[in-house]
Amino acid sequence: MRRKIRFIGVVARGKTSPKTRRWQQHAGWTADLPSGAVTNVSMDPSVYSYLAERQEKLTASFGPSLREEVGIRRDSRVRYALAEAVALVAHGRRPETVATLIRNLSTQKPYPKKWLATLTHA
Repeated sequence: MRRKIRFIGVVARGKTSPKTRRWQQHAGWTADLPSGAVTNVSMDPSVYSYLAERQEKLTASFGPSLREEVGIRRDSRVRYALAEAVALVAHGRRPETVATLIRNLSTQKPYPKKWLATLTHA
């Protein structure tokens, strides 16, 4: 299983260079995975900022250090976040959205990892 598991990190798009800070190089748990098992997909910084930082979360962040069980909150802000998630999924399933995504992906540079190219084309 360790050889088959893959992680895709969603990050804010920024300048790339050899000195760019990459989250997986600073996360200790990624060292337990085979080389190439972690890759990043970048998105517009404003969209990333909303989804990662400002959008209401249903539960506390989960990570290797979290040991206690945390339940789901049930308040109006969470209900709004759930409705927003449902709307985003519905939008993503629309044929015209899928066609736009395929058109945009087909113009991208070749993918550095074969498994990511296979996933994207699927």
